[in-house]
Amino acid sequence: MSKSLQFHEAAAKKGNTMAHRELAYLEETNGNKNRSIKHLTVAASAGCQESMDILMRLYKKEFVSKEDLTQTLRAYQTSNDLTKSKDRDDARAFYARKRREGKITYL
Repeated sequence: MSKSLQFHEAAAKKGNTMAHRELAYLEETNGNKNRSIKHLTVAASAGCQESMDILMRLYKKEFVSKEDLTQTLRAYQTSNDLTKSKDRDDARAFYARKRREGKITYL
């Protein structure tokens, strides 16, 4: 097992959605489509938009069942609802405005 795989697995166990997406890619590359979909499902359920988008495309290609997609979408929405707050929305708007003004270039 490569060091990269070990580190990604350790990060995924701690809830890192990017690690789950990377593991999904690695599993897909190795021909393990079911394991790949499981990693994407975990990441999407934790609120990862990119993983949810990939699962939607896989559903359209009939690699993911409607029931599994529905369950994952509900978990995704719940996760996103839990992280919403007025303070976060205000901060997002503030930084978006600063980026448009050219005062912040690194975000």
